[in-house]
Amino acid sequence: MRISLRAAVFLLVAGSVLAQPSERNYAQSLVEKTLTAHPELTVLALHVKPPASQDNIIIASNIGRIGKKADTDDLSVLQSGKPRMEMTKAGDLSVELVMRDANGRPIGVIGSTFRFHPGTMSQWF
Repeated sequence: MRISLRAAVFLLVAGSVLAQPSERNYAQSLVEKTLTAHPELTVLALHVKPPASQDNIIIASNIGRIGKKADTDDLSVLQSGKPRMEMTKAGDLSVELVMRDANGRPIGVIGSTFRFHPGTMSQWF
């Protein structure tokens, strides 16, 4: 199955900007729908700076941590604009990308982890 990371990013960005971290929000529903549609995704978290906050925090995820401040890795992706990829201890692929609003301004980071097995990368492209 091919995934369109660009399509997933667009859907996630569309509703996440104004979400409040203390309640179930549109961003959380997008995370849940995306994970259901893409079983190869094992982790999905959205880090943004809500209007009433001074900090960049997790506003939606499948691993909890809602309201947790972004760590230095997340902030470096946001500040540099460059994606960050690494293999996890379990051998999966962790990817962090800048999330942008409809005008192209950076608003946060999408953190994702994909189930990875050698020889399966070709199915993603």
